[in-house]
Amino acid sequence: MAALLVAAIAGGSYWGWTRYQENVRQQSEIAQAKLRAEAAERAKREAERIAAAKRKAEVAVDAKRKAAAATEAKQRAEAAARVKREAERIAAAKRKAKLAAEAKRKAEAKRKAVAVAEAKLNVNVNAQIQKGDNLIKQGQFKRAIVEYDKAIRLNPKYALAYNNRGIAYRRLNQYRRAIEDYNTTLRLNPKFAKAYYNRGISYLNLKQYRRAIQDYNEAIRLNPSLYQAYGNRGLAYEQLGKKQLAISDYRKVLSLRPGNSFGTAGLKRLGVKP
Repeated sequence: MAALLVAAIAGGSYWGWTRYQENVRQQSEIAQAKLRAEAAERAKREAERIAAAKRKAEVAVDAKRKAAAATEAKQRAEAAARVKREAERIAAAKRKAKLAAEAKRKAEAKRKAVAVAEAKLNVNVNAQIQKGDNLIKQGQFKRAIVEYDKAIRLNPKYALAYNNRGIAYRRLNQYRRAIEDYNTTLRLNPKFAKAYYNRGISYLNLKQYRRAIQDYNEAIRLNPSLYQAYGNRGLAYEQLGKKQLAISDYRKVLSLRPGNSFGTAGLKRLGVKP
């Protein structure tokens, strides 16, 4: 530009000056055009950046919306599953309760039916036992055993029939057979105090005094007012030479049954005033 200006001035020509001015104008227009183009490019890039940011924001918003929708859907599904499981649990519990109630009702009905059947059966069993008891009172022990046998055939789980048959065997001095019957009695009814007492009598007659004492102890534990057990235990202690224990038992007999002849005789034998 400066060279053109110098040439125009040096030439002193009008046309040279005009060309210079035209060139200046053209250069200015080119520079302005370049500036406008650069500004337009910057504006375009900014517009593109804004558009990209806007699209990114829209994508983010859409993704967030979709995520929220997915979370909500998942929560709804989980809540529905919980409701379903709870409903199934309640239904299962109701079915179980219904089955349990039905089973209980059937069991109760069966128990009542069995009880009624046993009651009817035991009427006959007790009748046979009563016959045996009457025969024992008459001293007809063998015939009594026959009646007890009939009672046992009617109901093999009726403890009293074995106990009373054991008494008949004992009265026949068949102590070991009596003990077998008492053993069966106690298997069927472990809390039958009189069966321990009766077995103790058989052991006493067999001179198995310590075993007799064990049975009397159990009879007394189950029935502390069974004065006969104290008396017979006193006799067993007496046979073992345990005088003080025997005296204590005989006195216990008299405390339960004042004037009882067994207790009185026991104390007299041991030289103690009743």
